[in-house]
Amino acid sequence: MATEGMETKVGGLRAIEMYYRGIREFESGDTTFVQSKTRLNTPGMGTLMPETYRKVAELSNQCISLFELELKQAIDTIKSLLEKEFYFRWLSVYMPLRYLETKSIQQKLMDVMDETGTDTNRLCFELPSELLLNGNSVHSTVIEQLRNRGFHFMLTDFGGINSPLMKLAYFPVDFVMLSQEMISYLNKDDRSLSAISSIVDFIEGMEADVIADGVSNLEQAEQLFKAKVRFGAGSLSGRYMTERYLRRKKAEADRNEKVEEKTEEPEADAESVDDMNPEENNVASEMNQEDMANSDEMMDQGEFGAEESAADEAGVDESLFDETSVDEIMAGIPAADDMDLQ
Repeated sequence: MATEGMETKVGGLRAIEMYYRGIREFESGDTTFVQSKTRLNTPGMGTLMPETYRKVAELSNQCISLFELELKQAIDTIKSLLEKEFYFRWLSVYMPLRYLETKSIQQKLMDVMDETGTDTNRLCFELPSELLLNGNSVHSTVIEQLRNRGFHFMLTDFGGINSPLMKLAYFPVDFVMLSQEMISYLNKDDRSLSAISSIVDFIEGMEADVIADGVSNLEQAEQLFKAKVRFGAGSLSGRYMTERYLRRKKAEADRNEKVEEKTEEPEADAESVDDMNPEENNVASEMNQEDMANSDEMMDQGEFGAEESAADEAGVDESLFDETSVDEIMAGIPAADDMDLQ
């Protein structure tokens, strides 16, 4: 799978546009990982979101072409962030289950990493929760082989109706991202927190780290910290934005940190600090809500940040998907190479 010479434009626009958000550590508040999300630009249907095109694309090898485009752009972003001294452990990119079934997958991925001079430890492949329902021994074996090469794997949207716990034991992923639906139950009662704590214990027993998705406030962050969840993503830690804005936020944070170092810190109110639970005080002090939220100027467009391309102005008529064929959805995306399946 060579990346040079790969066609990446549709009607003058990038075939895909990738956006990124930070995954933060609750205790320190630092961005530890970077998660990507992709929008697809099509000639006749405007800009499509993953929930619209993913399942259609995965009915054929077109999803492999998409993955190759996403991988190329993800690697470019990794190199760009490292050049700007943006600290992160890994950056994620979605991998369709069909790609795990292709022959010589290890060699193809290693060729790309060698060709681009990228460390495998900088990449994490996101797998859908459908892995637990439709996965097989081939998927499990390939995941293990690629992990041995240094790549990371993260199972996403875990905890819903399509997430049987016992199936997790068959797939050796490094990270499990709890679904937004699960996190939304946190503020309802103590039993919800107990249930999440039990699930976290189970996941850790499978030697995987837990990441919570959909964390929107400090109260949720504090509860998750009590449940031994170390990392979280969501509106509290920052929404998806372009790489350019991601780097800008990092530069702003660095400048603010330098200013704070030069400013004499006032003495803490001993009474107010003592009144707080030590764990809650730790999380609340490190994860300042104002610092974690993105600026209104960047976030006016909803979940995604501002974007330079004309695709931002393109509207998508949801009714078009009712009778749309796979070919129509994927028109303009380069056809996948002939790839034998295992």
